[in-house]
Amino acid sequence: MVLFFWVWVVDKLSADTLLNILVFCAIFSLALFSPIDSERRHLNTDQKKQYRIITIFITIIFWVIYELLLYMEFEVYAVCIAEGIMLTAILQIPCVVKKYERNLTCKNKTLNEDNRYKWNKATLTHILTRQEYCGDVV
Repeated sequence: MVLFFWVWVVDKLSADTLLNILVFCAIFSLALFSPIDSERRHLNTDQKKQYRIITIFITIIFWVIYELLLYMEFEVYAVCIAEGIMLTAILQIPCVVKKYERNLTCKNKTLNEDNRYKWNKATLTHILTRQEYCGDVV
């Protein structure tokens, strides 16, 4: 549904200043918010740095292709590239929202009597998957 809506929106736009601004904002958001950890896969600092560099490099390549297509007056192809960049950024929004919701759970609150025993799913998973919590000697 999002795909068809966005294709319709971009179809109504032509390759003008507004589309250029939207493409730039999409590229900026991709570089700013990536990478996104999930509950099942956490990246270490080196992996995050490497992933961010790759994301920035790829988005810059697509932006250059977009600008070259505009310069060569292939507006239809340029708009297709713009749609791809913006769709990628839009589809990242639910992941970003979920990431920041996860950061607002009990693990960031100070311990007091009210929230001392309110553990979230990630905390329980972390405890149950560690050998030393299961009674093994590590």
